[in-house]
Amino acid sequence: MGWYDSHLHAFRKGRVTFGDPEHFEFDPNVVDEATAVVATVLQQPKDRCVYEYDFGDGWEHDVLVETVLADITGETVCLAGRRACPPEDCGGPHGYMELLEILGNPEHEEHAERLQWCGPLEPEAFDIDATNSRLRAMLTPPKQRLRRGSK
Repeated sequence: MGWYDSHLHAFRKGRVTFGDPEHFEFDPNVVDEATAVVATVLQQPKDRCVYEYDFGDGWEHDVLVETVLADITGETVCLAGRRACPPEDCGGPHGYMELLEILGNPEHEEHAERLQWCGPLEPEAFDIDATNSRLRAMLTPPKQRLRRGSK
């Protein structure tokens, strides 16, 4: 999504929750998300889960497997997408809709303040190159730094 991962989140598939066990200490059924592999959780077309981000704001995303390709290259890429990511901390789906309404009305009393807070938004824009660049950065292990004197 392009958010900063600064809020609690979880993936839910059926009755199983994948998340950070530290944040779900009272729920013994939480599976550590760091040990889960997407390809084993979502294996075939029509498999789905819900990704919930920022529990207080109520962002819920339906993750659906549409197709499984036989010739996997090992590279994770986004093939398509729609719309830009809403700004972090904009108040969930309802807050985002309100933000768009305010930004769309230069006469609104909060227009200047909100514009200063988040900058101009292009909600219909989707940048697949930027998305894939972020994916590569997330999935590429950090390069080991050479110590002085090492080859």
